[in-house]
Amino acid sequence: MKRLILPIVACLLLCSCAAAHSDHIPGNTGNSMIMPPIMPSGSGYYYEDYSGMGMRLKYYDSATGQSIYLCARPECLHDGNEFCNATSSKYWLTGMTMYEGELYLNAVEWNREAGHREYKLLRAAKDGTELSEVGTYAKQDVDENSSLVFVGGFHPLIHRGKAYLCYRLDGGEDMSSSGVAEVDITTGTSRIITEVSTNGKIDAGDVSGDRLFFVITVPESEDSYKYVQKLFCYNIATGELHSEKLPMQYFQDARAADGKYIIVGSDGYDARLISYDPESHEFANLDNDMSEFLKTDKGGGRMLEYDGTYFYAVKEILDKAGAYPAAVFSSDFRKLAEFTIPSEQGQPQFSLDILDGTVYLQYYYEVVSCPVGDIVAGNTHWDKAFEFDRIVDKEDAGNADS
Repeated sequence: MKRLILPIVACLLLCSCAAAHSDHIPGNTGNSMIMPPIMPSGSGYYYEDYSGMGMRLKYYDSATGQSIYLCARPECLHDGNEFCNATSSKYWLTGMTMYEGELYLNAVEWNREAGHREYKLLRAAKDGTELSEVGTYAKQDVDENSSLVFVGGFHPLIHRGKAYLCYRLDGGEDMSSSGVAEVDITTGTSRIITEVSTNGKIDAGDVSGDRLFFVITVPESEDSYKYVQKLFCYNIATGELHSEKLPMQYFQDARAADGKYIIVGSDGYDARLISYDPESHEFANLDNDMSEFLKTDKGGGRMLEYDGTYFYAVKEILDKAGAYPAAVFSSDFRKLAEFTIPSEQGQPQFSLDILDGTVYLQYYYEVVSCPVGDIVAGNTHWDKAFEFDRIVDKEDAGNADS
């Protein structure tokens, strides 16, 4: 019997180690709410095409230059039927991220006949063999006159086996509610971290160590039409939730780094850079290369990203025909190089994703990329990664609905 016990104990120890979940990877969720993030993987990209149907998951194969539906079921028509792993007429996706080799999707299931909609976390296999529900974290009764409310603010953040998602419940003529939920990706159990009555939005969700950070726009008072931005800090280990009013007039963006929350905002045209310490609950003005870079432009700061090694700061532009001034900084805010982000036909909507040492810029019809090392070395070049087939997708959606 003793010979059998040791292998069994060793197996249990290995299993317990394998069950430990990894930390969130900075930079792998899109910063733009206009377009879901692309998910680079291997020789291609996963993406969600929101062009008419509720859900349309696709994979772009760089070798063939073709987009295919993320469904491995033989003879599937990918028309939104209940057996398709890539398309759905019942789910509407509001965000996507990749974690531990699988795709996780923040979705709304609207059951018109039952008169309710449910907010759910879905899991999709990268080979298209499975689409499953991880858990439901919010539910709302609605009538036939209700409209679908898409959430804004941040895509799913998955950290140490827990997914953090935001949602918004439509209040009709009354004020809507916005909230943030936590879902265990193993058990599917969920809890609401906070829910506030506001017609505002949730912004810049990010996580570092034991802290989850996000900003919610809330009314100044119950009967006020003026809004303020409040920073929420959630301690993942203890469940404690702390909130503070941001010490600035306009909030633009923020990222968690080394346990602190780095925030870009302004009290006018000039951008301000501040940090928030979750231990002392104090804000501090930052005076460094990045704050100097941001405040020299009348447009102020537009976007801030952090990939675990470098910060990427992007300025706003007042001339929509121009390009966005940007710069890359070390983790201690030293400026390493400046570069520009092209504006696609004057359209300011884009997402910036950093994954596996490459910066990706996603526009509506295409994605361009440049290695991080080249940007840091002052040799920025935006190479076309692929083009979306969105026009074809819209035609497909029309045919599927008919």
